[in-house]
Formats: sequence, structure tokens, C-alpha cells
Amino acid sequence: MKINNTIDDTIEGDVAVIAAESPPVNAFSAHVRQGLADCVGQAINDREVRALVVICLGRTYFAGAYITEFGKPPVPPLLQDLLGPIEDAAKPGIAGPPRWCDRRPHSCQYGARTPQKEGALWT
Repeated sequence: MKINNTIDDTIEGDVAVIAAESPPVNAFSAHVRQGLADCVGQAINDREVRALVVICLGRTYFAGAYITEFGKPPVPPLLQDLLGPIEDAAKPGIAGPPRWCDRRPHSCQYGARTPQKEGALWT
């Protein structure tokens, strides 16, 4: 289900797959953060969902702050408002970064690489 123009949430079996697509670099704009917060909250509260997978479409995983927000008052939800619920959830959070990423992204308890990177799994 399309949450906003950057975030899509689908349930595949008992897994919530949260996909971000905010070209060119999937920066954490307020719009992206709000969509992620909505999806993560729904997935955590859904009794049928047993795990959350966060992926980015395009060429990069989340690349950092949104440059147009620099020097302005923070717009909620803040990044830490997203990370805490994922870290504290009783359900595993799984990051699905692009194949070139060599480390597990923050907050998710697990990370999975695409088959192009030999299907490695971080824990």
C-alpha cells in the first residue's frame, strides 16, 4: 500500500516490507521519515506481522540527512524517533541494503544482502 509518494508498505505472508524510493539518494527527508514512522508503527502493532524488512529502491540505501532541511528547525519525526521503535520492537527488524553495502545499517537487528553479494546475512 502506498503510504505517501516515497514510501510503500506491503505485507508478504507475515513480513512487512517497507520500501523507500526518494531519488537520487534516498535521503531522510521529513516526508520519508513520516512515511517510515507510519509503516513501522503499523507493522509493530499488527499481530499478524512477525518481522519488518526495510529496503530502498534505486541505487542507494538511506544516504543521510536531507540537505534542504539544514539550518532550519527540526521537522518531526526525527531520525531517533524512528530508530528507537525498530530497536525496541519484539519483532526483528531486517535491513535490505544494496549489494555494495558492507555493514549492517543502524537500528535493524539483522541485515540481508541481495544475491549479487552472495546472499550474506549480518547478525
